[in-house]
Amino acid sequence: MHATREAPTPPHNFVVKRSADPVVRPTPPRPKPHAVQKPSVQHPHLHTALQTEPVTQEPLPLAQGCGAQCVFLGQTRAETHPKHGELLRLDYEAYAPMAEKLLRKLAAEIAGEFSLAAVRLVHATGPVAVGQASVAVQVAAPHREAAFAACRAGIDRLKAQLPIWKHEVWQRGTTFAPGHAPPPPSGT
Repeated sequence: MHATREAPTPPHNFVVKRSADPVVRPTPPRPKPHAVQKPSVQHPHLHTALQTEPVTQEPLPLAQGCGAQCVFLGQTRAETHPKHGELLRLDYEAYAPMAEKLLRKLAAEIAGEFSLAAVRLVHATGPVAVGQASVAVQVAAPHREAAFAACRAGIDRLKAQLPIWKHEVWQRGTTFAPGHAPPPPSGT
């Protein structure tokens, strides 16, 4: 009777290559899973953008300890001008380099001031039809008071400071909507 010998089992981090000439080589170590930083009051998620189509509400990343989200969508409302007729759409123009920089600054300021875990400030450029949204302000906060106040501050500051111009396109003409001039650079 012949005794059968079991082949030794290689350690779990080795791969056995079975061929005419078996070779045992170590496998590379598995990378550790990438730790994704969840949004928090200490590390808020900030999303800002100018986009060439109407805006919509988007889900904010879930943040531990946040019990409130507040959303403002500014939509083109149906209006009738006594001279020009029905409003067809709004056309937005922006000075993009300045507007994008200011959106990021506003989002960071609001996040810090109201202890937010997430801020989303997005504005459309180009045509926005009646019923569609041109601006979105979304915030996530631990409590509703901060969420409401931050959302209101976000749209008020955005409207007052962002270098975006609005043309109203009516059935029989175009008008330029009055807006706010951006504040002068600090130190002037």
